[in-house]
Amino acid sequence: MAYFNWRKIQKEKYTMNTLEMAEKEDAGLCYEIINSGRCFQQEQGFMQWTNEYPDQATIREDILSKKGFVIKVNGIIAAYFRKEWI
Repeated sequence: MAYFNWRKIQKEKYTMNTLEMAEKEDAGLCYEIINSGRCFQQEQGFMQWTNEYPDQATIREDILSKKGFVIKVNGIIAAYFRKEWI
């Protein structure tokens, strides 16, 4: 699950993108990003996620189990995703 939160990213001439493990304190923003994606999907007429999944508890569990990641643009969280490494 991933969705981008570009509204909070300032446009600059140069950008630095980083992939980082999500921290516990990122959980609320990560949920906002996912919920924004859920709303966008509904507007477009499709749904990858239900209203129940993923929820805040799922995201917290992902982060605590080291499966939640964020993409930062210029140090600002722009995206969240969960990854199971095989």
